[in-house]
Amino acid sequence: MNFAHVSQFPILRGGRVRPPSFDYGHTQNCNVVWFNGRHHVYWKGLEALPETTNPARIGLAYIDPDGFDETAGVTRTPFDGRSLKLEAANPIIDFASAAQFPSGTAAPLDVYTNGGLTAGGRIGDVAAVVHGGKVKLYCNIYNYNNAGTNRLALIESTDGKTFSFVQEITYSGGGFGRTMGPVWDVGGTLWALFGQAHATRGFYKVLMSSADGLTWALHGTAIPLSNDPASFNYYGMPVGRAFVHGAHAIAVVPGSRISADWPEGIGLWRKPLASLGDGLPWEEYPRNPVALRDPTKGGLWQANLFFAGPDLWALCNTWGMVGFENIDSATLNTMRGAPYYDQDVTGFKHVAAMRATNRFALDDWAYDPIGDGGLWQLRHGDLYLASGQSAPAAGGAVTVIADRADARTLWRIDRQSGFYLLRPAAAPALAVQPDGGAHNRARGMNLVLGATDPTDAVNNIPFHWHLPLTAGSEPLCAALVNRHSSLALPPTIAQDVALGSARDQWRLLPVI
Repeated sequence: MNFAHVSQFPILRGGRVRPPSFDYGHTQNCNVVWFNGRHHVYWKGLEALPETTNPARIGLAYIDPDGFDETAGVTRTPFDGRSLKLEAANPIIDFASAAQFPSGTAAPLDVYTNGGLTAGGRIGDVAAVVHGGKVKLYCNIYNYNNAGTNRLALIESTDGKTFSFVQEITYSGGGFGRTMGPVWDVGGTLWALFGQAHATRGFYKVLMSSADGLTWALHGTAIPLSNDPASFNYYGMPVGRAFVHGAHAIAVVPGSRISADWPEGIGLWRKPLASLGDGLPWEEYPRNPVALRDPTKGGLWQANLFFAGPDLWALCNTWGMVGFENIDSATLNTMRGAPYYDQDVTGFKHVAAMRATNRFALDDWAYDPIGDGGLWQLRHGDLYLASGQSAPAAGGAVTVIADRADARTLWRIDRQSGFYLLRPAAAPALAVQPDGGAHNRARGMNLVLGATDPTDAVNNIPFHWHLPLTAGSEPLCAALVNRHSSLALPPTIAQDVALGSARDQWRLLPVI
């Protein structure tokens, strides 16, 4: 499975681009659940930062079974001609409202109180699930040093719109001590993946279950961090989502390479429903990652997968600068190179849409036609990717296109840390990368050959390519997306934005 970004504009856009509203500053942490015959989309909105002094509120929108609403007058930010249908009563939840969440015997969900559940903290990530005929929203509550001090609260609704406080969820008699991410229902039992603090890095995933949604049991580590420092999920795996498909639960989890919460991509892991709770790790999808942040984004968080009309979609929490004109700017490059919470930059949280380019993980989990170390030609129409010289040299052979197949068009494709190295067959110590100048994330940047590091894959990240496949296996087609820049390779051999169009697609022809 792979996903392509469909627009430079998010579907829910914060960043003070509209008249003041409850999500005037940030739109984030979306959840998509199927309830009462259509998809309900919940997101957390902030008027401004910091969250410790600006209460979070929850918005609601709808997606009908046949696709996105296209009626005039109900749009927010359209993408690809489609838009969400917004609930007229937004925000549906105000966490500073004593009327909605009264104090007394039930702890108030109020960031401004001196006592109660969120005193000294904030409403963080929210996880939605349909269980027992109700929409349940689990609200993680923490300060900015979240780990063992985390708390968890439950609110729920019978109509999907009007929510009531239930109670704080405790574990072993105290605060919950971890962050709920994906949560799903299997035959009336709730299962959830929680972020557990690693001793020296960020968060990995543990599995818990509950029959009533209130009392939870721990079942051990489900998804450990990678031990490869060049992997997209080496340092942390924040939040995430999950769904049930056939006989498996499938987790859709973002991964961070350099910090606890700075995800550059999304991966899949699965577990047979019959084996949930056995304490053994989940199976990783062999073609992880399935999606990367686009070139205007510093991070890509939870991806909610769902069908609307004939297509499989994902709504994702993102953080960045809207508009292709910002690509390779100094501010955006800072956002792409350091965790967002360490910065003071002009960036805002958004909810963006991606469309699946294939559904291989649902139909054949093990399908991996590219593999590692094969010899290939890469063709676009009548043109071929070529190394520029029959005897390529590092730094001197600009990657070009050729109108015929010859020795320059033979490439070895090696798998490394979840990505691919494109190596000229005549010089396998070299690989393709954007030009090594100061603006190697720029649109229009040419590609060159460089010498890769044989001992440290971290140094090879500018050479790493993501190859999202399109549906169908004959001919094998994929975009060529650079991991460092998130830009793709059109037939002009100069980096540009990939939006899942035919222009992005190269035919991968195996050389027998």
